[in-house]
Amino acid sequence: MSNLYQADMIRARFIDPNAPHIDSKYIIITPKRKREKTWVYEVSTKKGATLGYIKWYPNWREYCFFPDMTADELVFSRGCKRDIANFEDKLMDERAQVGMELVEGEKHE
Repeated sequence: MSNLYQADMIRARFIDPNAPHIDSKYIIITPKRKREKTWVYEVSTKKGATLGYIKWYPNWREYCFFPDMTADELVFSRGCKRDIANFEDKLMDERAQVGMELVEGEKHE
């Protein structure tokens, strides 16, 4: 089993898929579903409209925001974009931290 897969499995144990992960002034980011190795997070308005998803993009090896292209109109304030970017940063930091802990654990075995 790869280190990155183990890192995501460890992190997944601490996430309640039914609880909002980020609840900002206008948007909510919640864990939606688990893919093979990473989570997909739904980004929605407080009124319940889906704005898009944050998920792992393997070409860039990072979490990215994918807007919902079926929406009639997508408008984001600087604050909303900042909330989404901060959440992506948090996911990347967690991924790096857990990965480093796994590597350190292997050195001591």
